[in-house]
Amino acid sequence: MTKFFLVVLAFVLCFAFVLADESARPSAEAPTTGAAPVAPSPPAVSSVASRLSHRVTPPVAAASSDPSSEASAASEELDVLAQQADDAMSQYLIDVVNALPDRTWTAGFNDYFQNKSFSFLKQSCGLKMDLDFGSAQNLQPVQIYPNPPSTYPVINTASGLPASFDARLTWGGQCPSLYDIRDQAGCGSCWAVAAAEVMTDRHCIHSGGRNRPYLSATNILSCCGSQCGSCEGGMPLPSFQFWQSTGVVTGGGYGTSDSCQPYYLAPCAHHVKNSFLPECVAQTATPTCSQSCTHGSEYSTDKHYGASAYAVTNTVEAIQRELMTNGPIEVGFMVYADFPHYQSGVYSHVAGKMVGGHAVKLMGWGNENGRDYWLCANSWNTNWGDNGFFKISRGTNEGNIENMAWAGIPRTA
Repeated sequence: MTKFFLVVLAFVLCFAFVLADESARPSAEAPTTGAAPVAPSPPAVSSVASRLSHRVTPPVAAASSDPSSEASAASEELDVLAQQADDAMSQYLIDVVNALPDRTWTAGFNDYFQNKSFSFLKQSCGLKMDLDFGSAQNLQPVQIYPNPPSTYPVINTASGLPASFDARLTWGGQCPSLYDIRDQAGCGSCWAVAAAEVMTDRHCIHSGGRNRPYLSATNILSCCGSQCGSCEGGMPLPSFQFWQSTGVVTGGGYGTSDSCQPYYLAPCAHHVKNSFLPECVAQTATPTCSQSCTHGSEYSTDKHYGASAYAVTNTVEAIQRELMTNGPIEVGFMVYADFPHYQSGVYSHVAGKMVGGHAVKLMGWGNENGRDYWLCANSWNTNWGDNGFFKISRGTNEGNIENMAWAGIPRTA
């Protein structure tokens, strides 16, 4: 385990960035006497993109100047521009990413973040760094799931790793939750939402599709306690330990009546164009833990339990084997100012400073146009990214994603 996780203090990694739309910036004309100073115009998109291209595809031979320094300088220019505004979506940054000659992903305006400010973005996601993540006793090799039904497809990991894998194609026929994209709304509950998703999928997978509880992110968020977190951030591993020791009740989407504790916040429009949904508002208050079910069943009998909770060994192969053997995994990664603009392709950081962190469900891998990727499900509803999903560079530890992976085996008896 990298020493990084042994020395970092526990802190909330929250999504937040401040990049401005180029069209909204004032011109660089000299101010008149007594007028307020005017912000300088941003550098030409083509110039910045050319310099940033070295960050995407490093040159084989050394050039007369240091290309990595050029890329860093160009990124710093974007950071300066970011400090001059409070907008979530930046046309200028979109143009820079899309102008890269060797780009691997496409940027654009995502409805989720349209017209949103720094404060909303900071609150919209939260992940506390787990101090004991690097402890040897918490790192586990791939867990072999117990007594899988002979009629259910099981991958023989001894035969080697396939070039691509998608949990939806392997188990989705019997486990429709694999296709779901949840909406955490304005709460920084990504850590709880992703954990509930993984637990939900694994209960189904390990029962051969016979047991399909849709587990409650609200129950984890509100009842796990301070060791897990709140609407201002949380830690995944204690969430799986809570599932193992205390159990998690069912909980569908907001307003559903067929589960114990549905999600407590309604889906919301993370922009102003969606007239049939209310606009999202940042939530700082964590719901109070309730020991009852909204649909009338017994709280204690509605619980589902884990048999184990662990951090997955931080190698690409270990993560792959864990995923293809037991199902989706919760992962965390550091995010940069360009990530919220993702729409398609294989994401890797191009420009903008590190602004926080996020927890998501990892569910597959593959290769697109020569670039290895991880396939993930986000929790910003289907208005974001590729219908709620995204691909991120694999084998490069993009944003430390290969150092932060958690899971557990469900109790099947």
